[in-house]
Amino acid sequence: LTHEPYRLICKNGDVIWVSDQTYTRRNENGEVTHLEGALQDITLQLEETHTLVQKSALSQSKEAQYKVFANASFEALFISENGYCIEQNKAAFEMFGYSNEEAIGMFATDIIAPAYKDIVINNVRNGYTKPYDVVALRKNGDTFSAEIHGADLVIDGKKLRVTAIRDISNRKKIEVDLLQSQENLRKTNASLKATTQYLRTVNEFTQQLQIVSSINDLAWSLVDVLMNKFNFEDCVVYLLADNKQELVQIAANGEKLNLSHEASAPSVLK
Repeated sequence: LTHEPYRLICKNGDVIWVSDQTYTRRNENGEVTHLEGALQDITLQLEETHTLVQKSALSQSKEAQYKVFANASFEALFISENGYCIEQNKAAFEMFGYSNEEAIGMFATDIIAPAYKDIVINNVRNGYTKPYDVVALRKNGDTFSAEIHGADLVIDGKKLRVTAIRDISNRKKIEVDLLQSQENLRKTNASLKATTQYLRTVNEFTQQLQIVSSINDLAWSLVDVLMNKFNFEDCVVYLLADNKQELVQIAANGEKLNLSHEASAPSVLK
C-alpha cells in the first residue's frame, strides 16, 4: 500500500514529512504478523508546494494563481474567507466530489462530519495552525478519516485561510491492524505461557508418580498439584471400596488435609 504523507519526529527533534509503501505480511491463517515498508523524505517537496501556494495568493494574476494552486496535488487545498470557500484545487475536487462552482461559497464545515464540526469551527476562529484529525464528509455522503492543517494569510488587507486536507484512512486502518496484531500476540503469549506451565506441572506430577508407594500417597499428591499448581478452589478424591458399593474419601483439601496424609472423618458415597 502507498500511503498519504505523514510526519515523523527525528532523533534530533526535527519534524519531517515522509511517504511510504507498506506491505502487510500474514501467516497461513491469514493473521497479520508484521509489516514491511520503505520511507521517503518529502519534506522539501511539500515545503515547495506550500511556498508556491502562498506565492500564488500574492499574485496579481488570478489565472496564474489558480494554475499554481491547482498543481499542489499532495493534498486537498481550500482557500476560505470568513469561513467560506473561495477556491479549491484539483485534489480537493477528487477527494470530496464538489465542482468548483459547488465548492465556492460552501462553509468550512460542510465537508466535515457532524461530530467534528465544532472542533473545526473553534480551530478556524482561533487561527489554529497545528495538524489535527477529523472525520471528513464527501459529497456522496461517505465519510473518511482526514488530517487538517490550516494557516491564516493576510492578502490585500483580507484575512484568508489556507486549509490542507489529506485522507488518512489507510493509516488509520494500519493502526487498527497493528492494535489487533498486538492483541493477538498478547493472547498467543498468554496461551503459550499457560501451556508451558501446564506441561511443566504435568511433568512434575509424573515424576512424583515414580516415587509414590501407595494409592493413598497418589491421591494426596493429586490434591496438592490441583490446589497449588492449577488453582482449584477445592478438591476431593474418592476410591471405590472393596465391596464396589461405596466411594470412600481418601484425600481432600482444607480441614481434612493433614500432615499424615489421612482423611479425617472421611465421607462415604453410596
